[in-house]
Amino acid sequence: MAVPSKYEANRLANIERNADLLKSLGLVSDAAAKVKSPKASKRSSTKRKSNGLGATPPARQSKRVRNLDVDGTKLAEPIQKTPTFAEEQAQEEAQQAPFVGVLGATDHTHDTTANSPEHQAQRRACASSLTSKRGKQIKKRGNVGTLGGLRRLSLSEETSVFKLVPGRVYSGIVHPRTDVLAAIVGDRYGHVGISWGNTGKENQAVFHPHVRPVSDLMIGANNDNQILTCSYDGQLRNLDLHADKMHVVSTFDQPLTGLSRGGAADVIFASRNDGRMSQIDLRSRKSIVGEFVVHEKKVTQLQINPCIDHLLVTASNDGMVKVWDARKLTKGRAKAKPIAALPHGKGVTSACWSLGTGSRLLTACNDDLIRVFENPSSSPSGKAQKWVHNNHTGRWLTNFKAIFAPTSDTTFVVGSMDRPRGIDIFDVATPRKKVYRLTDEFMGSVTSVHAFHPTLPFLFGANSSGRLYLWSL
Repeated sequence: MAVPSKYEANRLANIERNADLLKSLGLVSDAAAKVKSPKASKRSSTKRKSNGLGATPPARQSKRVRNLDVDGTKLAEPIQKTPTFAEEQAQEEAQQAPFVGVLGATDHTHDTTANSPEHQAQRRACASSLTSKRGKQIKKRGNVGTLGGLRRLSLSEETSVFKLVPGRVYSGIVHPRTDVLAAIVGDRYGHVGISWGNTGKENQAVFHPHVRPVSDLMIGANNDNQILTCSYDGQLRNLDLHADKMHVVSTFDQPLTGLSRGGAADVIFASRNDGRMSQIDLRSRKSIVGEFVVHEKKVTQLQINPCIDHLLVTASNDGMVKVWDARKLTKGRAKAKPIAALPHGKGVTSACWSLGTGSRLLTACNDDLIRVFENPSSSPSGKAQKWVHNNHTGRWLTNFKAIFAPTSDTTFVVGSMDRPRGIDIFDVATPRKKVYRLTDEFMGSVTSVHAFHPTLPFLFGANSSGRLYLWSL
């Protein structure tokens, strides 16, 4: 048995002495005076008895929480909080259809109203106008490839300003036919609108092939009755106007942001939101034949040089513009080396080759500068002519995309935030300032997307509400 410590011996002696004192005073019996080690008490498992007051009364609330004044009168309803842009986007995406696999391979639309007799008649009229034999060519009254021709462009209230698609325009092209003028645009809700000939409502047709913004459009190389469309829903589709059908060419797990045709007519490059670029062969059963990492962030635009078909340019939100040799983009190399890497101050919204000889590269950037690079593939030094231009379109407008005038290596146009509303015109021969501003009394909003007809004096601009402005001589 262990010997207790001095402290423990004193404690036990004190307890015994106190017990003897209580016993001598007759306060406790011998049995109660014995010290017992305490035991852990077991908590009763019985439920507490009701206090007889019934249900628990509701918690009290202050008059402020109940929206009452000090004297108890009802106050006006509080102003609802305005949702943020991110909250609005999340709500819209929650209401939209799933990301991919929404439409069948032969469906031309998922909008039930598009099957109404009126819409079907409009699509048949569109197909008849754009798929029929070519008629007499429109008389060419000038050349908008020069500064003098651009200065003469004007609008007409009755035929030149109209609404075509419901939402903000993200992309647009002009059909290359010379016997009828046809503008084609894609909006943020997945609509593709076509306006041809006279611009009354009877000469418009709207398709609904996608569920998210239509980021780019392209006319078929071997058949101009077909329109290739790509969208943020990750699908590349082919709209056949003659058959009134839309079928899926390829499906991706990332939003598509741009299209450009390669050297061969059936080879297409598509840019993606994750910084990759895909090579698509329309002749192959497995259409996607190559994927390449070209940027660290979203690729905002890509374009094949119209005169040198192996040169490809890509622009990105990572602040870089890169020039590639398409011949060196082999299937086994996911990371190819660019010919030139041209750094910019912020995210680049567009990159466009000149249409005359393809020797100049035009870019627009969020650092409020427009740049023109001279022969970037042969002299990748990054030196460029620069023009200060307000490119901050904000969250409600599509980013500006600067484009060269047809057959020109010097003159280019871009949307403008200035008032009165108009289109800014620049020329390489006049550095650091714009040479002209195209305005009209019927020009009432900012147009971010523009497109020229390849050969005719025709320019259209589209705004954030789906309205088109058709400029002509």
